[in-house]
Amino acid sequence: MNVPETVRALHITGPDRFGIVEKPRPEPRPGHSLAAPAYVGLCGTDLDLFDGSMPYFAEGVATYPLQPGHEWSGTLLESSEHLAAGARIILDAVIDCGRPECELCTSGHVVRCQERYEFGVRKGLDGALATVVSAPDEYMLRVPDGVRLRDAALVEPMVTTLEGIRRTAPVPGEEVLIVGSATLGLAGAMVLAARGIRTHVLLRNETRMETVEATGAIPWLAGTRAAVERFDVVLEAAGTSSSVQAALAHAAAGARVALLGVPTEPVPIDIGNLVIHDISAQGVLNGPGQYPHGLAAIASGEVKPELLIDRVFPFEDIEAAVARSREPGRARPKVLVQVDPEAPE
Repeated sequence: MNVPETVRALHITGPDRFGIVEKPRPEPRPGHSLAAPAYVGLCGTDLDLFDGSMPYFAEGVATYPLQPGHEWSGTLLESSEHLAAGARIILDAVIDCGRPECELCTSGHVVRCQERYEFGVRKGLDGALATVVSAPDEYMLRVPDGVRLRDAALVEPMVTTLEGIRRTAPVPGEEVLIVGSATLGLAGAMVLAARGIRTHVLLRNETRMETVEATGAIPWLAGTRAAVERFDVVLEAAGTSSSVQAALAHAAAGARVALLGVPTEPVPIDIGNLVIHDISAQGVLNGPGQYPHGLAAIASGEVKPELLIDRVFPFEDIEAAVARSREPGRARPKVLVQVDPEAPE
């Protein structure tokens, strides 16, 4: 396929300083191939990169300038080790450090390696908000027929929720609480509803009441139930101090809690409550191995993208897309950027 000599890419040069620039096309490093992003999702991590609040900056593993975009789908421009040119792809965004002596990466625990790369987020690996990117072959997955490229861009955030569900292992007869109604929370509600598991979603306001109902879950507006209800499984999917505290406060004795969000501020936790009530709480970063399940959930209709996608903006309107992502009061959570104007849905 014909690959242009120059590409257009979004560069963030400092807190809330960003724009589209023209630059030479990337030269793939060994084990990488060139791809053309079609759709890119914006999430809380991206907004933290835009405004400078991402904890990775303080840790020194993210620096400006950077090229964001880790939730994406696109087309392979040249044959890789496993896929032919023209294949429709998504990417597992958490990538091994590349050191053969790293026991964590070589044993499949990439998310625990502190030297790992994160596409468009961590350690200078350019993300998908560009017309051409270099992506690691090993982490590409083919998008199956019947799944639209637009919808496939939702898989990356979904896998964290799928991994949280796998680890907490709720079964029919148990009650699940999801704290948060963005992409992670709504996707989880749809998956659990399809499995016949009674699920409640805790909401801060009424904006997404109807959306939650459409997932098959039970919306619960904060402050509208008199008693403190407790649940067998809790998925924290908002990533704020108050949402983490709410998740733990509503965990029953012996509950399993998965923390899916990434707070940018310290979170006070009542450790005594966890110990006395034998509550297991664990953080979940990404979901290695869950990407095929995410694609399958969309293909089967278990997850309905129309309940997740708010608006799709052209690449040229990136400022409006970022502003829209920051707006409260949206009935659907996910804003997508269409990088390739000719990409089919």
